[in-house]
Amino acid sequence: MDILRRLFIAIATLAAFAGASGPAAAAESYDGCFGFIDALPATITTQGTWCLRQNLDTSATTGNMIEIQTNNVTIDCNGFRMRGSGGGASTTATGIFAYGRLNITIRRCTIRGFSLGIQVTGGSGVIIEDNLLDQSRFVGINTGGAGSIVRRNIVTSSGGAPASGAA
Repeated sequence: MDILRRLFIAIATLAAFAGASGPAAAAESYDGCFGFIDALPATITTQGTWCLRQNLDTSATTGNMIEIQTNNVTIDCNGFRMRGSGGGASTTATGIFAYGRLNITIRRCTIRGFSLGIQVTGGSGVIIEDNLLDQSRFVGINTGGAGSIVRRNIVTSSGGAPASGAA
């Protein structure tokens, strides 16, 4: 019975990867996008919805690959992938980072190979939804703050905890 359970979990995990990692999961429309993130690292200093329109890879081993420095921001990866390909076990890079910000939403991202996948702390009104976080060296999702919502995310192959935080 235990073998069947493990087999089912493995198949479900593979199915999740197959459906969320490639161009087939790309956006149907970019109509709601205020701006685009076309390279890493990127710093967001203007409110609005910021979208990916392609897979992004980086060899950076430190720093924040997308750093949000203002309130009222949505990062919509549109099913595209952010991948830290250079650090391996020694990376200290964070995929998406914000501290002390209000009304931050991160959605539809595949984030792979960073120390921390998503870290949004010290603010309120945070929504982290519909993301796939894979091969985080430390933690997949770290968030906290009043009104934080974390839903429909998959965290797998994390070196530490899948998720952490406090509301």
